[in-house]
Amino acid sequence: MNSKIGYYQAFGAYFIWGVFPIYWKYLKHLESLEILVHRIIWSFVFLFLINMIMKKANFSQLFLILKKQLPSMALLAGLIASNWLIYVYAVNSNKFCKTVLPIL
Repeated sequence: MNSKIGYYQAFGAYFIWGVFPIYWKYLKHLESLEILVHRIIWSFVFLFLINMIMKKANFSQLFLILKKQLPSMALLAGLIASNWLIYVYAVNSNKFCKTVLPIL
């Protein structure tokens, strides 16, 4: 296994994170909440399909695990969703790009 793969993955993650504000600027005609809802729905569909293709988990087992941890999972999901909503709103209302990306 290549020992430098972690470096490539880290570079890719930081590159994508750096390019995201440019992507969100192209979607500024949409409401931030609408962007967030699309992100949630399409992430669920994509991960569901990957799970079906890889056949990694049984859905009844996942349901039992989530049933036990539902309050903490709901709290974490709400925190992540609010983080993304604030981030997309800040980029689309030029509160982020004026300081970080002045060329936009």
